Amino acid sequence: MNINDTQILAEKIAALIIDKSFWGHEWFIVFTLLLVFLLAAISAWCGAYLVVRAQNKAMRADFDKALEQIREQTEAVKKIEENIAYNFWERRELYKIKRDKIEEIYKAVSEEIEDYSKNLCIAMSDIGRDIVFPSNRAEMLISLYFKDELIKQLEYYREKRGDLSSFIRQICEINMERSNTQLSIIENDKRADEGKQLFSKFNQAKINIELALEEHMKKLNQTNAADR
Repeated sequence: MNINDTQILAEKIAALIIDKSFWGHEWFIVFTLLLVFLLAAISAWCGAYLVVRAQNKAMRADFDKALEQIREQTEAVKKIEENIAYNFWERRELYKIKRDKIEEIYKAVSEEIEDYSKNLCIAMSDIGRDIVFPSNRAEMLISLYFKDELIKQLEYYREKRGDLSSFIRQICEINMERSNTQLSIIENDKRADEGKQLFSKFNQAKINIELALEEHMKKLNQTNAADR
């Protein structure tokens, strides 16, 4: 092989090397760009995935919170409804009880004043009969169910009942002590007038209680009608 052939071969080899180096550099650039694009795409997808996941998590948390609030509101409404129903039932029962007790008090004060009327007649006539012992049922019922509403009427009733009771007891003691000694007409009239006055005041105390009960009964009826 002569020098010219060697030179030509060298030039060809050099050209091939240059061409290969060029194309190799181009493929590297292309591969690098593809790799960068792929990494960017993967990063973008991962970022979008994480954002969506975070949004879903936040939405789930908001949903759970809203659900809990609805549950709490539902329980609150249920309790309110139960309280309203209970209060309504309680008012109705209280109305029935107080209405019945008003009737019992009416009856009790009437029986009590009738007993005191009999005792006064026995004492004034001195017929030798034992006096009866009236019960305190009227006072007991008022104190239990209408203490605040009838406090003034009850105090007046106790006072006038005590005055009449003391007078009857004194007359009975005098009747026992004087034996067969007769009182003068003036003394009898005086005692009779005093007894009538005391009984009249006691009867007025009874009427005061009845009037107060009537007024309270009106209020109960109005309240009951409003609840219906």
